[in-house]
Amino acid sequence: KRGTGRAISKAQAIDILRKAGQAGLVQMVENSRALGKVICNCCSCCCAIIRPARTDPACKPVLAPSLFKASLVEDNCIGDELCLDVCPMDAIELDEVTQKVRIDEDRCLGCGACLSACLSDALNLVKIRQPDFIPE
Repeated sequence: KRGTGRAISKAQAIDILRKAGQAGLVQMVENSRALGKVICNCCSCCCAIIRPARTDPACKPVLAPSLFKASLVEDNCIGDELCLDVCPMDAIELDEVTQKVRIDEDRCLGCGACLSACLSDALNLVKIRQPDFIPE
């Protein structure tokens, strides 16, 4: 009604989300079980919510984590560091001894951006919370 949007098909929406994920953008929705109105494809360097949550621990509670956390399949990790570049919360680092990545579970939002970047299938998401974690 405001002239700021346009109708798209379900296939077009899925394609946009896929391309945004491939670009390393973090896909976020409202933290509610009700039908949401917003899907953001956020860049961690300029998002008004992610950037302060990443750099200031006092701001992290503003972001509600998903039901998941990233998990490493260590045998598959080739240490290429691609996942480090896309993690919006800097929750992944390379272990200099093992040359495998480590995930800081306290920083991980469970957004899945790292999975899109990993070429060796070394990362997956593990469900750690029940659906009732998300408010009505």
